[in-house]
Amino acid sequence: MRFCYTKNEWTRKIEQLEGFNNNNFVHSFFGPLTKEQIGMFTYKHANHQLRHFEV
Repeated sequence: MRFCYTKNEWTRKIEQLEGFNNNNFVHSFFGPLTKEQIGMFTYKHANHQLRHFEV
């Protein structure tokens, strides 16, 4: 898989999260999360993955 394709997919998915609104969202490990907590979790997870794979 080419990085350009992967980068475009990540960008598209992150843009989709901007409008995410589910007040009843429950993470399987962390439990109920607010919209702000979901945003922070997503950022931290993406940042970790990008650093892990040295992107």
